Amino acid sequence: NGAGKTTTLKLLTGLVLPTTGSARLLGQDVTLVSAKQQIGFLPETPYFYDYLTGREFLDLCGRLFRLPTGVRRDRIARLLHLTALEEAADRQLRKYSKGMLQRLGLAQALINDPSLVILDEPMSGLDPLGRKAMRDIILGLKAEGRTIFFSSHILPDVEVLCDRVGILVGGRLRGVGRLDEILKTRTESVELILDRVSSDLAIVLRDLAQAPLLSQPDGVLVRLPDQERADAASAILASLSIGQEGKIVKDLGLASSSLFGTFIAIFLGIGLVSKEIERRTLYAIIAKPIHRFQFLLGKYIGLVLTLLVTVGVMVLLVVGLAWAVDGHWTPGLLAAAGLDFLALMIVTAVAILFSTFSTPTLSAIFTLAIFVIGRLSGDLRWFAEQFAGPALRRAIQVLYLILPDLSRFQIGPQVVHGLPLSPAAIAWATLYGVVYILVLLLLAIGVFQRRDFK
Repeated sequence: NGAGKTTTLKLLTGLVLPTTGSARLLGQDVTLVSAKQQIGFLPETPYFYDYLTGREFLDLCGRLFRLPTGVRRDRIARLLHLTALEEAADRQLRKYSKGMLQRLGLAQALINDPSLVILDEPMSGLDPLGRKAMRDIILGLKAEGRTIFFSSHILPDVEVLCDRVGILVGGRLRGVGRLDEILKTRTESVELILDRVSSDLAIVLRDLAQAPLLSQPDGVLVRLPDQERADAASAILASLSIGQEGKIVKDLGLASSSLFGTFIAIFLGIGLVSKEIERRTLYAIIAKPIHRFQFLLGKYIGLVLTLLVTVGVMVLLVVGLAWAVDGHWTPGLLAAAGLDFLALMIVTAVAILFSTFSTPTLSAIFTLAIFVIGRLSGDLRWFAEQFAGPALRRAIQVLYLILPDLSRFQIGPQVVHGLPLSPAAIAWATLYGVVYILVLLLLAIGVFQRRDFK
């Protein structure tokens, strides 16, 4: 968009006057009216007199070319048949759909039986069936020996229709020739379309692509910024069939322990304090010579130890199964499990915080929402940078800074697929997790210290 395609076509058809230079069509200067006698033109998003019928409008166009009555009648009938508008020929144009108006625009461009047909974005805004119909008509005109000159930025259409293309960049012609020859000059990015992509593999590919994956009807689109990353993705995909059983064991094992731990952290954590308040069992405890923060920290540590035992047993089973399948153990599994456990400690602290002032139901909703946002924080930040307006971008940035970024603890996919781990990234994630837990516990203690129990 903005390269100068439409401006170029408007210069050639006399809709825009040149400030300098010259152009010729079929041997005649484009500023001469006679130059338009053998030219048909379809503008982008054409507008016609909507009170006329399709047949009346084509008759008007034929009169502008001074075609005899009999010629106009025969040619209009042929063009209505060509563009599949015979049934709508006597309907007012205000009742035409977008695709019908586009086909009528092509019909009026052919009313003078031109040698040169100029089309500006002829398939713009059409649905798949309309695009196919327009493409078939253009191919038919090409088979008749006409020259079709059209603008588009949709490469599949260009590949199907064109013998020769020109690439406009910033108003300058940067390349002319066959499309396959022009595209050989340099590869700016590599796109892969994959089917049945697991969540862990999606995380690995997203890190390589440095952008979220795009879901399409035929699969998942991965856009890689350079050949080096494309080679890395190819190596990962090629290795999927090697040691597949071990990868499945590690993948499912880590995912299961994380999911089960999250369930425990949320649905036990939300009731640790609120249920004690609801049942008034803490009255006898708080009345004793202990500090309230000791009660709260005791609850938190107790649940964390429960998680440690539960998740620890599951991780040891995963390590044992992976060793049995692969014949060796993977040290990275313990690192992945450790960061997963740190994320669970954050979720537990969030649940404890909400439990100090809210009901179990609301605490569960709030904690689950923060957990989901935290897991998707990287994608939300990328979306804000790419598509959001200034206000929404600032709002998402604030949320990113305030809410826990749980995506930084997800190194399981790298471990499963044998990718190298960054010790610095692991250290920073650990430091981030510890600090965030301390902040959450301090907030929870501050709320609990000021709570009245009636």
